[in-house]
Amino acid sequence: MSKRTLKLAIAVSCGILSWLLFSWIPVAQSDYVHYFRPATLDWMSGTVRLYTDTPGFRNPPWTVLMLLPFALIPAWLGAGLVRPLTVGSVLMAAHTLSEGRLGRSVGGVLTLFSLPMLNALYRVQLVGFVVLGAALGQVALRRRSPVLLVLGLLLVTVKPQLSILLASLWLWIVLRDWPARSRWCAVACCAGGLIGTLVLFGPRWPLDWLGESHNWLDPNHPALISSPWRATLFLLPAWTPVLLALVLGLVGGSGVIRSCGRSPLIAGWAVSLCMLLLPYQHSFDSLAILVLALPPTAEISLPLACSLYVLSFSQFLHIFALPHWLGAALPVGGALALTGLLWQQGRRTGRLALGDWHAHAESDTETPPGGRSSVG
Repeated sequence: MSKRTLKLAIAVSCGILSWLLFSWIPVAQSDYVHYFRPATLDWMSGTVRLYTDTPGFRNPPWTVLMLLPFALIPAWLGAGLVRPLTVGSVLMAAHTLSEGRLGRSVGGVLTLFSLPMLNALYRVQLVGFVVLGAALGQVALRRRSPVLLVLGLLLVTVKPQLSILLASLWLWIVLRDWPARSRWCAVACCAGGLIGTLVLFGPRWPLDWLGESHNWLDPNHPALISSPWRATLFLLPAWTPVLLALVLGLVGGSGVIRSCGRSPLIAGWAVSLCMLLLPYQHSFDSLAILVLALPPTAEISLPLACSLYVLSFSQFLHIFALPHWLGAALPVGGALALTGLLWQQGRRTGRLALGDWHAHAESDTETPPGGRSSVG
């Protein structure tokens, strides 16, 4: 048996074993049972209309297409599949967003053993879809692959409140830097997919979705105990997170532009800024910041990565009767840290480009043997 076959057999065996183990975790209190699975099955039966007849379901309509294979089997087995998918997405993102073994191992292990990870697994949340999509999207930018980009967009937009800024950034980079053929192929695939949803789910679904998702802009929502907007209600003016996001976006934008979106820090940076822009955030949503920020940060500064990991525990300090607003420490800290790293990368890239320009200019002014100077 070849090594590749042996590794594949081990991976399949571990996947099946983890599926069975995760299936034994209770699902009665999970969001999968209360929202995701009922909305998928009801839509498939053709008796209801999404959002109008499925209260509490606020994800885009293509989410039900992704959940359909999970919903067709018993709830405990379907939840058991979503959970290892989340774990696999974390490991894949750690491998994709880090070029060295330190970032992959430290970032992956710390994320797997974090409270947001446990919360997402218990609630059977769909953060793993977002993480997987972010990893695929960053690979698509490096390879300039329209297929991977569209797949990444479909996955990250399962939770638009986390990814709307990241998806917009990807599309801006595509229109700005990709070759014409790849650019128009990506645009055509996105437009075709959107038209397909209007045919499949009805032309009114965008309005129905906006009507159900209006509380994204409500910082007083009782479930938002860890949102940065909720924190400002006790300390600062309500618009403070938006102002902070705009400032950090301008500071870190130079690194994004100079790297053409290929820096592994960009996915975590965009998600953390999105958590500052939109009030509707939950504690398990911060799993996306951890897994997208820790691996590349650990490659640059291990103490900074460990500090972000420690901040992830602040979202659960309300259990010990501490203020709820402490839960905003991770989104704010992650946004500040990643912006600083992107700004440093932008300055370093600018200095290298300036050095190359000076070297090229000096080579042009050198007098060739037996000839005149090339300048003047």
